[in-house]
Amino acid sequence: MEEKNFCPHCGHQFVQGEGNYNYDTALIDYTCPDCGWEGTEALDEDTIMDELSEELGEGIEVTPEDVANVLSELKYHNCHEEAVKSVAENIMECLDLDDDDEED
Repeated sequence: MEEKNFCPHCGHQFVQGEGNYNYDTALIDYTCPDCGWEGTEALDEDTIMDELSEELGEGIEVTPEDVANVLSELKYHNCHEEAVKSVAENIMECLDLDDDDEED
């Protein structure tokens, strides 16, 4: 795992001393002091799908493409929750545009 500057869950900025060198893996393991996220925890697709579904509400299906969009958005956000919200907003905007097109 490469050294992180921000917690991917809450956005807390890591400072020197908040990571521990793991001699077994030769990686730096983090535990966020704000939310408890551990650097060895994987952000898996199921978690992202669940969070997107929760953000969008009932009746809106989350696709693998939506999950890929969240992973892509992580390049631009310090917090994965911000990436999920950004993708959810884009999905909602697209749905609104589709509804407007159907009314015409």
